[in-house]
Amino acid sequence: MKKILYTAFYFCSALLLSSCIGDLDQYPHEDETSSTIYTSADNYKAVLGKIYAAMVTTGQEKGGDPDLSSNSGQDYMRCFFNLQECGTDEVASTWLSGDNVTGLTYLSWDANDPWVSDMYYRIYYNIALCNEFLRNATDESIARFTEQEQTEIRHYRAEARFMRALFYYHAMDLFRNIPFVTENDPTVGYLPPRYTAAQVFSYIESELTSITSDMLDRANCPYGRASRGAAYTLLAKLYLNAEVYINTPKYTECISACKEVIKQKGKHARVNIPTDQPFLLRLRNDLRIHGGGNRLHILRDQPYQLRIIFRRHFIIELDEILELPGSGLHSADNQLQLIADIHIRLRQRPERLLQYGDAVVHGG
Repeated sequence: MKKILYTAFYFCSALLLSSCIGDLDQYPHEDETSSTIYTSADNYKAVLGKIYAAMVTTGQEKGGDPDLSSNSGQDYMRCFFNLQECGTDEVASTWLSGDNVTGLTYLSWDANDPWVSDMYYRIYYNIALCNEFLRNATDESIARFTEQEQTEIRHYRAEARFMRALFYYHAMDLFRNIPFVTENDPTVGYLPPRYTAAQVFSYIESELTSITSDMLDRANCPYGRASRGAAYTLLAKLYLNAEVYINTPKYTECISACKEVIKQKGKHARVNIPTDQPFLLRLRNDLRIHGGGNRLHILRDQPYQLRIIFRRHFIIELDEILELPGSGLHSADNQLQLIADIHIRLRQRPERLLQYGDAVVHGG
């Protein structure tokens, strides 16, 4: 009888143990996981797009499926703008209670403020997106793709590292000493260490300086994606505020980073910015024609029609270019006479139709 009982006990134990072991082999009950997503270069690009889109969207669909259940419904950039500007003279909110910006406006916010907490969660959600992408974009992971696809994914990888550096920069700037986690840390049961501002600063600096060679220059970077110049720009901003973050000025390094930005290809970066005050107030320095003193932007419209936007420094330039009398041109009483004089001079001297800056005068 005992032999039968022992046999039955061992038999049941074997069934229970094998059942428990099998129950541990579980996978997420989702149609798509990282094992199915990161199977093509196009999917890597799609995930990178999600990292960019996470700055301006709140979820997978417009008006639905939010990424964060704790979020109050605002996107990353709205939170960032409010935290940066609501407590300054740049913003005068007329609906403090409706937008819940009373705490930010009167500098009485705390950790329970919805904008503050949402910004914190948004930053670390976006960092998690970058870490997941980078975890699946190692050289070993992409070795199965063609050489061209590997090159593309390496560009994506550099951009993801740039975006993560940007998110950590925002976290350091807003919260200073912060939790720190990368793709090399465990995804389960891991408590991230708290980094000081100096540690975060050093990490951001090292990331930005190491990814520039893998980032596309401005001429080859598709619209909407971060180019090499973006990395140097963030690096310059980091150095510009270094004395605040780490109590050490880095203005020389800031200048060097700015020069790297200027070196990037593109017509805007190649402009020789004028030093005289009127030109510094222009909206479109890239359209400036160099050489020959002060130039005015005059574009042909329909023949013998003229429209002018009156601004004080523009009137001064009209005086110089068209040799108009200088006294009293700024007064409202003489504006009609000024228009008539310019109209006549443009008809008489068509060579004065010079293209420059933001359109101040249209005439023929």
